[in-house]
Amino acid sequence: MSQSTFPVLVLGGVRSGKSRLAEALAGEASDLTGLPVCYLATAEPLDEEMARRIHQHQARRPPGWATVEEPTAVGAVIRRESPHHVILVECLTLLLSNWMRDPMDARAFSVRSADLLDAVRRAPNPVILVSNEVGLGVVPANALARQYADWLGLLNQQVAGVCARAFLTVAGVPIPLPLPPAQQSGPTPGAQTDLSPRP
Repeated sequence: MSQSTFPVLVLGGVRSGKSRLAEALAGEASDLTGLPVCYLATAEPLDEEMARRIHQHQARRPPGWATVEEPTAVGAVIRRESPHHVILVECLTLLLSNWMRDPMDARAFSVRSADLLDAVRRAPNPVILVSNEVGLGVVPANALARQYADWLGLLNQQVAGVCARAFLTVAGVPIPLPLPPAQQSGPTPGAQTDLSPRP
């Protein structure tokens, strides 16, 4: 493993093992670079169940890792911290949910996703990003949920397009995903395709 094998995107469903894989990759990157890990957390303890989940994640992090809690401005934190840390972003799933708390149209999504992609692409040290794969089940029954699934699928595609590696975790097993040779030619942040709400 070398720095040329980063950034990395780790995808998976709920309880698939994606977080543990990402944490292991962050530890390996820290050993490689000699830099501490910055755990960039997008979750907020808005209810008791989420607070428990956050505590479980915190409890298993190595004591030397720094934590930055930032629900929306992830690109800014990556720019600030990546010169000094390996960055682990957990996760894009909640990041998008946080973006959508305020009304967000296709243009706003494009601006925010472009900012994130630029930060990941320019980071001088390894970045690992975690996201859910939510598009494998039935189509949601309401328009907002369908829009969320569309945007998360597109965001995952865009992030994969600037990553050197990607994994899909299933039942705790990491499956390497083949990326196209020219990742940079993937979906552009400003593209309007598939961004409009479905009927």
